[in-house]
Amino acid sequence: MQDSQEPRHEFWVGQRVRALGDPQRIGTVKYVGPIEGYSDTWVGVDWDNGEGKHDGSMNGVRYFHAKSDRSGSFVRPHNLNQGISLLEALESRYKSDSTKDEEVGVKGEKGGGWKVSFVPHVLNRLRTEKDPCTLTAFYFLLIDIKELDLTGNLLSEWKDVGTICEQLPALRTINLSNNLMSPYKTNLPILKIIQVLVVNNTGVDWEQVELLRQSLSTIEELHIMGNNISRILPGSSSTVQGFDCLRLLNLENNCIDEWNEIMKLSQLRWSLTTD
Repeated sequence: MQDSQEPRHEFWVGQRVRALGDPQRIGTVKYVGPIEGYSDTWVGVDWDNGEGKHDGSMNGVRYFHAKSDRSGSFVRPHNLNQGISLLEALESRYKSDSTKDEEVGVKGEKGGGWKVSFVPHVLNRLRTEKDPCTLTAFYFLLIDIKELDLTGNLLSEWKDVGTICEQLPALRTINLSNNLMSPYKTNLPILKIIQVLVVNNTGVDWEQVELLRQSLSTIEELHIMGNNISRILPGSSSTVQGFDCLRLLNLENNCIDEWNEIMKLSQLRWSLTTD
């Protein structure tokens, strides 16, 4: 470990970060503070790929609990990338001199509206600020955005997703795949305008789906692939209720291996198709 100057930006426990210079190396902040025997502030990170140096302890002192024996490490703040805010991403898009759609990840859509896709290597791993940004200055550009693809960024908080949805009145499809979403119990996000929600490889389990249900009153497609779901856990009865508009439920690449679990979906509306 090597001493260096302190960073400009604050880090907090639960924040998603990536290693500077390595966009594929992403982890979750588990500790921010001093390390015995070293100066200044260090950030304890639990890496998604498990390639760290320890389990969150050093020299007999435990600072955090990593998910495995060698998935954690301590990193100087200046060696971590926090990403950029949604506002900065939009500024990058609309103030850029580039005219190539593939460079900025934005495509026009017939019939009005925009399909917006933030490409991680272009936008440096989009994140939202701890205090979500205000998009008023760009409102006239945002009122027609219908699809938003945030795949593979540094989002983790549902409240930030709710803030984004509130600022995009025409938004109907949002893709949060490959963002490790934190569980929540209160302060449900406002997602009532969303018709297609994609949360593949996000760690979202069925308990979280049930909590989201009241915020998804118009949901038509729900994609929850690759989340290691093994059980369907209805909220207040033996079968899943609600989701009156749902027509497609994608459970591909999960761990359901009992027909009894599938039968818990039997009360969903007749037009539902399950992948």
